[in-house]
Amino acid sequence: MKTRAVIGATIAVMLLGGVISTPANAEALAGPDGRPSSAAPSRDSVTLLAAQVEGVAELPQVSDDDLGGLTARVLSSSVNAANLPLDPRRAVGVILETGTRAIRVPVADSANPTGQSALTVFFDEHDAIRSSVEMTFEPLSSTSGRVQVWLDGALRLNQVVVDDSPPGSATVQALATYKKGDWWGNLNTCLNNAGIPAWIVGGLSIACGVACAITAGVGCGVCLAAAIGGWSGTVTACVAIANKYS
Repeated sequence: MKTRAVIGATIAVMLLGGVISTPANAEALAGPDGRPSSAAPSRDSVTLLAAQVEGVAELPQVSDDDLGGLTARVLSSSVNAANLPLDPRRAVGVILETGTRAIRVPVADSANPTGQSALTVFFDEHDAIRSSVEMTFEPLSSTSGRVQVWLDGALRLNQVVVDDSPPGSATVQALATYKKGDWWGNLNTCLNNAGIPAWIVGGLSIACGVACAITAGVGCGVCLAAAIGGWSGTVTACVAIANKYS
């Protein structure tokens, strides 16, 4: 699996090449009325997201004892800038190549309709907090939602993401067949069948680009946080299917 530094360099190159276009700060993401701006993700950004999170499932797990202690540290720290209602009973943790531990604590179900909102904290080998990523996903419709991302306590992304697939496409046809030449439709068919709204994946792809670009690689923890959520393999497989049938 690529290190976060390499991932950051990869995204930086793609940003310079115009593959992913992102604002440089949270203020730039708001419209003139102060509400979040909206965007549809690019095919390249979603494909890159799948490549970034691939392999996280093979990372070693944090032991139960360490997980309990580090989760308690998360709850007692001041890193929860968004004041998310967390559910420590469902915390998970993985060990990275550098010895850093990533602890993901999901938001309680009552405030987490999509199941993806969470706080992820990165601890170094001395149990010191190195960085934190908070992500919230608020559904606005069946094909859109608001995505917010905080990096180390600072709001870095506040955006409405829209799945703009044509009406009658795979977004609303859970069991539709794959269609030659319809990459987005095929991706959405696969994601929909797996129970993952396409706008969430699109939001994560945008968030990864913003985070990596701003923090020179450290913020790529957004992608890792998404992968720890348990569906990285599904996204990777659906991208592969979309590529195959398109």
